[in-house]
Amino acid sequence: MNALADFHDPRLKSKRGTALVIDDKASNRMLLKTLLIKEGFQVIAAENGEQGVEKFEQEGADIVFMDVMMPVLDGYEATRRIKALAGDEFVPVIFVTVLTDKSALAQCIEAGGDDVLGKPLEPTVLRAKTLAAERTRDLYRRIQEQNRELNTLHSQLQREQEIAERIFTAAVTEPNVALESIRTLLRPATTFNGDLLLTAQRPSGELNILLGDFTGHGLAAAVGALPVSEAFRAMTEKGFAATDIIKELNDKLVTLLPTGMFMAACFLTVDTVHRSVAVWNGGMPEVLVLDQLGTIRDCLGSSHHPLGITKKIGPALRLERMEVESGDHILLLSDGVLDARNPAGDMFGKHRLEREVQEAGSGKAVFAALAQALEDFCRGRAQDDDITLVDIPCRPELTARLRNDVLQGPQPRAQGVAGSWRWALELHGPWLQAVDPVPFAIAQLREFLDLNEHREAIYTVMVELFSNALDHGVLKLDSALKSSPEGFAHYYAEREKRLMALREGRVRIELTHLPLDPGGRLTIRLEDSGEGFDYDAVCRNSISNLADNSGFAGRGIPLLKSLCQSLRYEASGNSVEAVYAW
Repeated sequence: MNALADFHDPRLKSKRGTALVIDDKASNRMLLKTLLIKEGFQVIAAENGEQGVEKFEQEGADIVFMDVMMPVLDGYEATRRIKALAGDEFVPVIFVTVLTDKSALAQCIEAGGDDVLGKPLEPTVLRAKTLAAERTRDLYRRIQEQNRELNTLHSQLQREQEIAERIFTAAVTEPNVALESIRTLLRPATTFNGDLLLTAQRPSGELNILLGDFTGHGLAAAVGALPVSEAFRAMTEKGFAATDIIKELNDKLVTLLPTGMFMAACFLTVDTVHRSVAVWNGGMPEVLVLDQLGTIRDCLGSSHHPLGITKKIGPALRLERMEVESGDHILLLSDGVLDARNPAGDMFGKHRLEREVQEAGSGKAVFAALAQALEDFCRGRAQDDDITLVDIPCRPELTARLRNDVLQGPQPRAQGVAGSWRWALELHGPWLQAVDPVPFAIAQLREFLDLNEHREAIYTVMVELFSNALDHGVLKLDSALKSSPEGFAHYYAEREKRLMALREGRVRIELTHLPLDPGGRLTIRLEDSGEGFDYDAVCRNSISNLADNSGFAGRGIPLLKSLCQSLRYEASGNSVEAVYAW
């Protein structure tokens, strides 16, 4: 008993949980029970393995001391059953045995034992092994508790991200238009998509499309999506030029994103009625134009920096124009498509993409063929990056709907607006390069008048009048250049060249509103510094039936006449007054 007294340490009197002693000899059980009680354990005992399993199942235990050789059920099988009952909870089992054979000791460990204690008992060794087993158990319990907390936090975070993603989708992607015609494959690598697809219709009918790819993926990559989408849609709706929108997006991202983050982007203005596509590519894979047979007819790689890197985009900012035919398809993709990997680690790559396009057989079949090829190639491998694939069919109806709505003309509506006003803006020389006055004028109209039903028609009138004043009056461009698809592209290339070299010239816009009962009348006057033109001859020769003109030129004056109450040219043709009434 002196040895037991020496073994007892008063510092360890605190309760240390429940110890289960399983031994078929009563003397062994009594000795172990006495030692463990003095160590602060609550002790329960069993006479054989089967009884020990039952007591563990009924009462539980924090540590088990197991004899090996017992009747009914030996210690090996009892240990296996106790470990199975414990499940994910770690309960240390210490075998207490007279066996010294190495194979027998190995069998103890293989059965699930965590340590072996020899008989006769040495109190010091018992203490050491008990404390070691408890340290391991307590560490395991702390890890389990931390894992449970992490799982709870992860579940909460996942739920919050799902809610945020639904809000994000409603704010960013649901306002997109023309999705009934455009086919898309969107596969985010995580809950949030770092790729961004936006579509919006300009007041004049063209479709603006932005495909962006933020650095990385997930929530961190999506933080810039909301301000980008807001600016993109607001400026598109007001009729700002693509170059102005791109500059504004760059300014926002430079301010918003931390160093090292940016957005590679591809911006398209699609006009399928006039079979024209303008493309700006900043850091994205090539834009592919496919003919009806699926042959790659044109491709436009990146020639600009991604957005959000440089503080100012210089005067070199311009869009490349390409002619398209009805039945062509425009293919956009993020680099997640090319970088997609199969289980062996191979990348999908550009050559495989081009091969799949060629083997599809038609432009219409390319999208489905590529989507299936990606599925077959990746074979369920986890994505390293977000994957986006966009197929834009170049059918006239893609951008004709809003334009047709505009051509139907104004619908009468009582406005209840009182008071007349006048607004004017005059631009000289280089300011004609830097500023498109039409969106500013439309913004002023929206401040003064509730003209939502007429905004598109008024925008179309103002764009036609300003384009005629700038292009034909100041820049002296001949609209006959637009008589063919090739000439259409040449016209805009020459327009950009002359505009960049412009040092003189003037265009003045004046808006006058007169309230009526009901409705109102808006008088739009434009005057340019050009030499004018023989407007009587042009009006006589212009095509009177707008619907019969599907060409690239000759639609301006008939279109204006169809929308306005009156259209009158003055002086030498460099001054025009259009009256729009509702």
